[in-house]
Amino acid sequence: MGYALDLKYFHEENKDRYIIPVSIPTEAPKVQNKFIIMDDRIAKVFLYNK
Repeated sequence: MGYALDLKYFHEENKDRYIIPVSIPTEAPKVQNKFIIMDDRIAKVFLYNK
């Protein structure tokens, strides 16, 4: 999430874009993701695995 915040607030070309952070922990158990966009157009982190 930290890198998503950096992209949003410290890179002028991203200020009006949606940022969707993704994490791919290959050995993690499956999880059910919900697509949630916060007021600043940054989504909650999506978790994917193998």
